Order: sequence, then C-alpha cells, then structure tokens
Amino acid sequence: MLSFLLLSYSKSVRQSIQKISNDEASHVSFLTSALQAAGVTPVQACKYSFPYTDLKSFLTVSQILEGVGVSAYLGAAASIKNGNYLTAAGSILTVEARHNAYIRFVNGLSPFPAAFDTPIQPRGIVTLAGPFFVSCPTGSGPGLEGFPSLTISGKLIPGSTLKISAKNTTGATYCGFLSGLDSTFTTYADGECKAPSDGKVGEGQIYVFLTSEKSVTDATTIAGPGIIETENAVMNPIDTPTLTPASHEPENATDLAIGI
Repeated sequence: MLSFLLLSYSKSVRQSIQKISNDEASHVSFLTSALQAAGVTPVQACKYSFPYTDLKSFLTVSQILEGVGVSAYLGAAASIKNGNYLTAAGSILTVEARHNAYIRFVNGLSPFPAAFDTPIQPRGIVTLAGPFFVSCPTGSGPGLEGFPSLTISGKLIPGSTLKISAKNTTGATYCGFLSGLDSTFTTYADGECKAPSDGKVGEGQIYVFLTSEKSVTDATTIAGPGIIETENAVMNPIDTPTLTPASHEPENATDLAIGI
C-alpha cells in the first residue's frame, strides 16, 4: 500500500488492481471448467517473467497486456462456432475491456481512445505473449508458433520516421498498421518506415507488422506485431489522494512489509 501512496495513488487504486486480479482468476477457473465439461484437458500453468521493476512499470505492462487480451478475444471470435461459447467469451471480453480502460485512466491516458478495438489473430497474440514465457509443462506451451518479435523506436506522428527491427526481416516490404478495424501500409526499407498520413491510424494501442504484401495474414506476415501508443487526449490520473506519505498510517504491518 505504501508504494501506491508514494506514487500519488490512493488506496482505492490498489483495491481495484486486486479486483482485476480476482476477475482474472475467475476467468481461468471458468475456462478450465468449460474445457473439462467439453472433454478437453486444460493446459497447466506456465512460469512467466514480466518486465517491471516498480509500481509505475507494473501498471504500464498491465495496460499493454490488458489491451492485448482484448485484441486476443476479438481475434478469436470469428473462430468460435458454438453460440454458447461465443457468448461466454464475449462476457469475458467486455470485462477485459473495462480492466484495460481503468488501467489506462490510472496511467493518465484516455480509457476509450478509439471507437473500435483491434482484433489480432492467434499467431500475432503468441508473438506478443511469447517473451513472457519462461517454461511450461510438457504439452502446455502455446500450440502455435509466433512470428519474430519487433522493436519499434520513434513517435507515431503522421509522416514521422519509425525505426523497426526484427531478427528476420527477409521479404519484408511494408509496415502494416492495425488500428481498430482499419489497416494501412507504408513502405519498409533499410530498417525504417514512415508513420501513415492517411488518417487510418487512430489513438490508443496500435499494432505494427512487417509484411510482404499490403495485407496482414499469417501468409504475408514476416515479423510482429509490435506495439506503439498514439495518444492525443491525456487524462488526469484517477484518485489522487489527499494524504501525504508522512501522514499515512498503515492499516497493519503487512502494508509496509510487502511495500505494495
């Protein structure tokens, strides 16, 4: 709790983050039971490593992952043929979107930066999630192979230059930008491409692919996606406390011992 107060977050922010954690545990329990009821053996939990060193970086990683979660459910929706399963997935998706909106707001960003969220197909999701996997029990790792990861530097301003690199760029001739339900492309050469100026890139979490054609499919993707944020409307962080760190009385010793 003390870390939240030192970074000007109130007690309610920590409580809300804990509620998000509880929701995610409920989703895992529900999906596990649903798979078992369908006669499918659920995968076992893997070991993960997340790149955060403090509360601020934890919230940044959380924002990205919640956004990826929304895109994952959207990308999988077309493959769900059973109406009951689709409804259940949709019920989880709407909660994931609220989680993402809340964390964006806490981070000082618009909770609803665009009119549409962005669907990403399964191999793209595996590409984004893969770096967080440390090890998995036999048979429990991702069943799909991801693409090479992207590194992006630069600001997503129309006409600006973005430097984009990957372990393998052979055959890459375009940068594909996915924003909401729109896609747009610029030429990729010498490790660079221009940010689009056609108005098809909105605000929020944008996905960038290296492709061999002006389309984003498993067949045309060379690397990616990578993620870059474009945001014009900055919000004030939610729940700025009136307490100062010096006046905070921890509810119990655990608050200080854990440091969260």
